[in-house]
Amino acid sequence: DIRITKSANKVYTMKDVSKIENRLEQLEEYVTLTESEASVINYDIVDAQTGLSRFKSGYLVDTFENPDTISDILNEQFTVTYFSGNIIPQFEVIETPLVPLTSNNANCQVTNGVVSLPYTEVVFARQPFSSRITNINPFSVFSWHGMMIITPKSDSWEEIQNLPSVLNVNNLVVNNTVVNVVTETVDVLRPWDWVPPSGARVSFAPAPVPVVSPPPQPAVSSAATSSGGCFTADTLVTMYDGSFKEISKIVPGDLVMNREGTSYNEVLYVESLRNTMWGLYSPNSENTPFATMNHPIYIGNILTLPKSVEGIVQYYWLEDIVYYSPALLKPLSESKEMVYNLWLDGDSTYIVNGYGTTSILKDTRFLRNVIKYKHSTHDQCMEMLCEAAGDVKLINGSYVVSKILGTLNSRILDKVISSIFNDGKITKTILLAFLKTVGSIVLKKLK
Repeated sequence: DIRITKSANKVYTMKDVSKIENRLEQLEEYVTLTESEASVINYDIVDAQTGLSRFKSGYLVDTFENPDTISDILNEQFTVTYFSGNIIPQFEVIETPLVPLTSNNANCQVTNGVVSLPYTEVVFARQPFSSRITNINPFSVFSWHGMMIITPKSDSWEEIQNLPSVLNVNNLVVNNTVVNVVTETVDVLRPWDWVPPSGARVSFAPAPVPVVSPPPQPAVSSAATSSGGCFTADTLVTMYDGSFKEISKIVPGDLVMNREGTSYNEVLYVESLRNTMWGLYSPNSENTPFATMNHPIYIGNILTLPKSVEGIVQYYWLEDIVYYSPALLKPLSESKEMVYNLWLDGDSTYIVNGYGTTSILKDTRFLRNVIKYKHSTHDQCMEMLCEAAGDVKLINGSYVVSKILGTLNSRILDKVISSIFNDGKITKTILLAFLKTVGSIVLKKLK
């Protein structure tokens, strides 16, 4: 007969097998520990003096992490080393210094400070037909921080505009393509000795009058017996690249360091004229007097002027001026020489002989436009400054009006004002009276 017997066979999943494996590992650990405890318990330690078994009250376990906790490291028989939770035979480390290799030899070579076996470089793959570079990751954008100088600083170009096709009255398509030539000029300074390439259609404003050291001039008339605040020809100006340059050799377009030494200002124009009113001074005894008495200089962060011009020289648009007694003075009788000042963009400050200074007349665009569009010559503009510099009301009123004219940026107004200064007699007197009135109002408000 055939008999059927049912067996209770259990099906194990991989999860069940993993649990059984973990339990077996724990069981092995506890069995090993139990055997160790039983071995220690059954181990008989006999006292040498009494012959009796010693009492065992616990177990001592060393994790081999720190030899100072349990081990008797001062014992002569302690000859092991603790290393990452294990003990290994004691060893000694002896360091051998390497001698720098000064040149390549047959056994090794030095490449960018790395010593290696001699090797040669071979091109693995070359692609000479690529036309451009494509980033693998288009979202990885490269960026750099720095200063870029474009040469030339000015350029002109022509734009060709094609008009779209239009429909005439009879709904017929007519090709209405017309070529319009539009010439555009970038209004920035450029190196005045730059010559455009042959055949190029370029138009630009005339260059300002170059600044050179003119020969000695005869005595000036009483109409120009004053002068603006300036510096002698050999005064050293700190350039943006850290070099030094005599102020008489600076030209428009040069970059000079601002008084704080953190950025640069571009030279827009160089003022040059003969000093006929002010003596010279120097804030220290190391430099010979190099600044006219009416030109302020920063000592630290304080704008200063000689005490002898207090009440005579006042510039309302500048910060508060402290008057003091400079180290060296030079009388006017010994100071009638060519002096220079820089018109700058930015904060209108620069460094002379190690001292910060200011352009005084911050660029208001009026005088630059007058010269740019040939309404006046350089000498005529200097005469305008001379007219204004001798009177505190006149200089402050002139600054306000020139700032307004620069903001309006009108060629017609610029031409009218410059014509009055250059050719007018009665009208010039009226204009000067008006400027004095404006200056009086400004100074009165300040008080």
